[in-house]
Amino acid sequence: LGLENLTYGKNEPRPGSAGSTSAYLHSIKATVFGVGKFAAGNLFVGKFVRIDGMGGIVDFGKRFDYTARPTALKFWMKNNSGTINEGSHTTGADLIKIYVCLCDRPLKDPTDPEGDIVPYTVNPNDESTLFDPTTAPNVIAYGVYESKTSTPNWTEMTIDLTYKDNNTKPNSIVLTFTCSGYGDYFTGSTNSWMYVDDVELVY
Repeated sequence: LGLENLTYGKNEPRPGSAGSTSAYLHSIKATVFGVGKFAAGNLFVGKFVRIDGMGGIVDFGKRFDYTARPTALKFWMKNNSGTINEGSHTTGADLIKIYVCLCDRPLKDPTDPEGDIVPYTVNPNDESTLFDPTTAPNVIAYGVYESKTSTPNWTEMTIDLTYKDNNTKPNSIVLTFTCSGYGDYFTGSTNSWMYVDDVELVY
């Protein structure tokens, strides 16, 4: 299909990490069926479903068994926010966007309390399916980080969680990193990239 990999492991862990690789995300003008279209570098919890026209359908979210109530997401990152040179949704510096959601999603099989959850299915060709962590249904807590600033050196980041529901126990997590936050609109910079390492929930 001529699809190109936008995220992969690189032998460039953050200093002091116990691991040997980090995740590398970069935005490019990808080739799909011989047609060039901007594609945002991204990393997420879930799975890629299929190509639909010029966009890809994605299932966001995965079953997660919480033993306590997380207060934040912590990770290490460095990035370059290039000047937008693809698409017409906006101009200026590219936007990095990171968000985490703790969710109480319906089960695929209601009779199996340990079974898989129903994911959030997102199709960029249908704006009604685009995921907003602050308004999406079944979100118990969320945290969002957005920036148009480049961070050239490894930096430890913390995103605090805001709880919308203090009584319901979440059963799943949605987590996504992108170095081109307007990628749903095929807009961003082909010079944008991000490294991510040592992601953890803080309790």
